[in-house]
Amino acid sequence: MWYYFVGDLGIRNWGGTVKFPTVKTAFIFLLLCGCSHEPLRDGSAEQRLGGDAHRTSHRAAEAEAFNMDLLSQINRYRASYGLKALSFDKKLAAIAKGHCSDMKGCRVLSHDKFQQRFERSRHTSCVENVASGYRSPKELFEAWRKSNGHDRNMLSRDIQIAGISMAGSYVTFFACDARIRAASDGERVIYEAHSKS
Repeated sequence: MWYYFVGDLGIRNWGGTVKFPTVKTAFIFLLLCGCSHEPLRDGSAEQRLGGDAHRTSHRAAEAEAFNMDLLSQINRYRASYGLKALSFDKKLAAIAKGHCSDMKGCRVLSHDKFQQRFERSRHTSCVENVASGYRSPKELFEAWRKSNGHDRNMLSRDIQIAGISMAGSYVTFFACDARIRAASDGERVIYEAHSKS
């Protein structure tokens, strides 16, 4: 396949050489090539995957923004009731991410294997809200606020740290107290599910 740039920049065919009248023109040509938004036509597999990586990182950034916005709304809500803000916890976020991925893979909203997530957390008290189909953190937060069980979980006095994750349209809010459970401690489990109709 042949591509030509004709004019003051000179002529180039991708199979041959480039002849530029000046160094300034060569610089402009390279600058324009670097800014091209055209899809790669004859690029290597690595170049094509670079675009996929960019889209993946963009989606990850959007999901992260969604998660942090949702946590901020939950924390403002808690503050309005005189409760302490929840701290973001990477370990709980990883647990929530695993559950979101499972729900997305099965295309089912559920609390399946909650006991395993609770045990992995090693905390003495945890709550979990799950959802699917909400376009914005505000829309999801409002739905949880209007649901007695979800509302109770967000306003639990027992929880102090939280992880939130999103996979596709599935969201998991997994929050726990700050106490680490000893092997012989009793277990406390609270959770609610909510899916947009």
